[in-house]
Amino acid sequence: MVPHFDLEIEIAPIDPELLRVIWIDEVSTDGVGDNRLYEDFSGTDWTDVQDVIEAESALLQEASQRSASADEFDLAIDEILEGNYPDDDEGSVSWFLGLDLGVMSAVAALSASGSIPTTSCRGTGGR
Repeated sequence: MVPHFDLEIEIAPIDPELLRVIWIDEVSTDGVGDNRLYEDFSGTDWTDVQDVIEAESALLQEASQRSASADEFDLAIDEILEGNYPDDDEGSVSWFLGLDLGVMSAVAALSASGSIPTTSCRGTGGR
C-alpha cells in the first residue's frame, strides 16, 4: 500500500527578491544552505533518468505489494533496498540511495535538466 496524504495546498505570491540561483561552485562538502546531506547529481543524464524511473517504479510497486499500512510500506522499502543494493554501488538507483524512494526519479530528472535540487524527501518520519 503506497501511503497517501491529504494536504492543503496554499498558493501564495512569490517575492522575486527572495529567489536566487545556486551555482554548482557554491556547493561544498558541508552541503547547501541548511541541507548538510546534500549530494551533487549534476552528472545525471537522460539515460540515467529513464533507468531510475524504471527501477524506482518497480521498487515502489514491490513495497506496495508487501505492505498494508504506511508503516509497513516504509519497512518494506528499507528491506527491499537493503536486499537489492547491499553494496550501494550496484543497479540503476545506486547513485540515488541517499534519497527517499519516491523522489529519486524527480531528482534525477531535475538534475538532468540542469537544475540543482537542494532538498528532497517523501515527507516521512515527521520531515
